[in-house]
Amino acid sequence: MLKLRKNQDSEIWGDLKSFIKGIFPQKKDILEEALNSLELALIYFDSSGELITANCRACELIPQLAGAKEERTDECEECQILDACKNKSQEKIKNYRELISYIFDNSLDAQEQAGLLFESTNPRTTVFHEIISPKDGSFYIVRVIPQSSKGIIVELTDISALKYRSDDLFKLNRENRILTEAIQTSRKGIFILENDTEEKRLIFANQAVANLLDINVEKHIGEPGEKFMKGAFSDEMDNLQQVLNGELSKCSVWHRVSKENEDKWLELYFYKSGQDGNLLIGFLANQTQTKLQEDRLRQTQKLEAIGQLAGGVAHDFNNILAIIEGYACMAQTALKRGDAIDMHLGKILQATQRGSGLTRQLLTFGKHRVGETRTINLADQIQEMKTLLTPLLGVNVSLEITCDQNSHYIRATADIISQIIMNLSINARDAMPDGGSIKISLEALSREDKGRGSLLKISDTGTGMSREVMERMFDPFFTTKEQGKGTGLGLSMVYGLIQQMNADMNVDSEIGKGTSFSIWFPESDAAPETNRVEDQDKSPAQLLGKTVIVAEDEPDLLELMQSTLEGFGMKVMKAANGNEALELQDEYDGEIDFLLTDMVMPQLGGLELAELFKEVRPDTHIVFMSGYPVRGEISEIDLPDDVVFLAKPIMQENLKKIMEQTALGNPIQAAAGVVWEK
Repeated sequence: MLKLRKNQDSEIWGDLKSFIKGIFPQKKDILEEALNSLELALIYFDSSGELITANCRACELIPQLAGAKEERTDECEECQILDACKNKSQEKIKNYRELISYIFDNSLDAQEQAGLLFESTNPRTTVFHEIISPKDGSFYIVRVIPQSSKGIIVELTDISALKYRSDDLFKLNRENRILTEAIQTSRKGIFILENDTEEKRLIFANQAVANLLDINVEKHIGEPGEKFMKGAFSDEMDNLQQVLNGELSKCSVWHRVSKENEDKWLELYFYKSGQDGNLLIGFLANQTQTKLQEDRLRQTQKLEAIGQLAGGVAHDFNNILAIIEGYACMAQTALKRGDAIDMHLGKILQATQRGSGLTRQLLTFGKHRVGETRTINLADQIQEMKTLLTPLLGVNVSLEITCDQNSHYIRATADIISQIIMNLSINARDAMPDGGSIKISLEALSREDKGRGSLLKISDTGTGMSREVMERMFDPFFTTKEQGKGTGLGLSMVYGLIQQMNADMNVDSEIGKGTSFSIWFPESDAAPETNRVEDQDKSPAQLLGKTVIVAEDEPDLLELMQSTLEGFGMKVMKAANGNEALELQDEYDGEIDFLLTDMVMPQLGGLELAELFKEVRPDTHIVFMSGYPVRGEISEIDLPDDVVFLAKPIMQENLKKIMEQTALGNPIQAAAGVVWEK
């Protein structure tokens, strides 16, 4: 404690200390000890404003107070604070005016003091408030309290923790305002649902959400999350509902908004976030331009693919037409000489079958169905292929086929399986110019991700493929064979067929050691069907004397069909379109057994003709034919599944069998003959 002046106040103070010391003669000055032990800094000025005393805490905070000491009492000998400050060269504070000057020199500005000045008791007892920072990192509120004795007590209270908290809150508030402004001005929509209540209410949505969804988001604040999401994203609720229910932690969906004949594509990313996942946050972005660019790029790629496709098809068809033309000329010359022309006609027939096979590969590559799939036994089909494969592979290639004892029922057609096995086997043969072996195996294989199925493996001991070739082997028209020996459609076609059947294919190949194709087919739950044409009644109905109307807009093909059907012993009436066919049946009084009609014709198409024909002649059997795909992704004709359809070119044997089975009323599955490209 400091004792600076021996005026009346100091005498009263000394008398008080003497009184206490008299009561406790064995103790130090209890009053001084009590005041010095306080964390609160206290300074006392007399009625004239002269400094009387200050406790150790005050001297520690304001060393100028200790530097003003004129004398020390015995009671202050242990005050280390005063000893530390004894030799301070700072300017001394000796009165109230100098203290106030010091306070103003060290006070904070008004903005920093805002919210920190307080009076917990009666505010009228305090005549002065100020906040100072006498030491680095510490803050004190200074209160001047007048006394009844006309003296003044100055109190300094440590508010450093309060100041730090206030600064943090101010900074946080400022950052929140900046963040809110940034979110509100963002072009991406942001909305937040609470995730710690059952209703998961919408608690925030920025202006971009309103703009993108064309809604007033303020009306939806506080709305249950499911109601808001259903109203805004009704078409995508399956995935979003899983996030709302906690089944998924996140999802991403596309949402289309249509307004005034314009489509706007939005991408929504919806996920669980926050502490312990207590929030559900949605980010909404306008991806219309990206979508349009993707569509333009896709269209460009399609045009490039069409150009490449047209070039490849033109090349192969020109070769086929050249073969047909050449052998036709040779047949004419031989006929003039009186020589046999059977060989020339056979070559022409082979060329037409080759062209038919090429069109079928194109349709398969384009994912167009050429026949309805059904349940077949894959093991039986593979065993039947051995007779066909053996002469094609040649004497230098050995063929080994093994199947386990299980039943391998899959959804497919014999045609599709034959194409897959034939293409892969012939590719394997071509990869072994000096001979080798091909192994075809079939075994049951269950998969955890897809269930039970069958694994077909076709392996060879050929040259193998490099990594570069494997990366492009499924590209259409890509081939490593010499020009004229392959179209490059084989593996593309195989890949398309496998995708259609929801099957999977893996390829292993090593240069100099060979290649192995592994194809997994999912198992069919149904039993094999027995309605194939070759399994039907072997005593076909006689077509002799049956009446048929042929509707075909291609004159040469119409003449050919007439000649073929007349060769079956049938009575044939020709029509160049659907209208002519209706007129013929109207003029004909007898029974008409068959209507054989093309699908695409001028004036009246085949499907419309069949509907009208059925109304007037319900007992007539109707068979459709077309060179266009009638089933598939780009088909313009929606042909019912239960009708009889023949894909052009039509082989005479197929046509006869189908018409015989149709006359018997047997359910059949018809398609053109299959030719594989070597």
